[in-house]
Amino acid sequence: ASVLPRESLTTLMIFVQYAVICYACAHVAMQRDVQVMVPRYLACGAAISGAGAVLAWFHVLVTPTVDALVPGSAIRRVCFGMPDANEQAMVLVFALALLLFSTSHNGYRSIKVVCTFLICAGLLLTMSRTGWVCAALVIAMRGLAHERRKVIVPISLGVMLLGAVGVAVLKPDIGDSLKRRVAEATSAGDRSIASRVLYNVQAIETAQDAGAFGHGIGTVYHITKDFADPLGRTVGVTVHNVPLTVWIETGWVGLLAYLWLWSCVASVLFVAWRRARGKQKKLQMAGYCAAALSYAVFSQTMPFLQRSSLAVLLGCALGAAAMILNTSANKNGEAAT
Repeated sequence: ASVLPRESLTTLMIFVQYAVICYACAHVAMQRDVQVMVPRYLACGAAISGAGAVLAWFHVLVTPTVDALVPGSAIRRVCFGMPDANEQAMVLVFALALLLFSTSHNGYRSIKVVCTFLICAGLLLTMSRTGWVCAALVIAMRGLAHERRKVIVPISLGVMLLGAVGVAVLKPDIGDSLKRRVAEATSAGDRSIASRVLYNVQAIETAQDAGAFGHGIGTVYHITKDFADPLGRTVGVTVHNVPLTVWIETGWVGLLAYLWLWSCVASVLFVAWRRARGKQKKLQMAGYCAAALSYAVFSQTMPFLQRSSLAVLLGCALGAAAMILNTSANKNGEAAT
């Protein structure tokens, strides 16, 4: 029933690959050593990305992957790694969540602090407001979950304030870009927000017209490329909302299946967090819960549906949850006998 059968078949094959990647990662991740190393490797990679972005901003040594102006403004955005600044921000948020919610020996704490700083620096330079909101949520969750929250939260706020003052004094152009980027969100002339609102309205109408099974997976760009504003001008941005994309492509049936899938994932992660015993496992599952929450926020403002990094991270999260749930089930079985 797809309007573009070839594109739908290609997308279906991609999703099958992602399912295989996800379950393979879940199988491998059901080992303690893997769960210890995954956050460290991801954090180190993200820290290198942040360091590269900082050097690229100052035009030192490295060439940035992205060094462009935010559409419709004079705000410069820089990232080192991904070809899309918002996708880079999402990966950095994932790394930040797993890093902050991991335990480390005293010898690694200085490395952890440096990695956190570099990841946050990389996030700031992406100029992704969704990334900033998710990072703030992750940091707030970690602060509130800390046993010394009454001390940690004020210290964190103080460090952030000092960092903002330092950036404003040492590199005013970065501070000006950040202020302009925040100010855009509250102004009437923010092109990115306006285009998203217009596209979402038209996307809902298009999804309603598609019936129970939609236009076919992988067809959303072709279906929505001619969307225009009330003056007849094409907005030039794809649908920045994953549930709406799923609704357009697969109809009500696919949207309900998609929401059911993520409700199952969320419940598994939450139950595993509740049943985890020991500080390390508790924090580990809280980190994966924070990463899942971050993706939920990103999916409302970005078109990130087909991303292999999601399959890898989701596999690791399900592997960690499976270990805890299996241990809990075994203990309950022993208690019953």
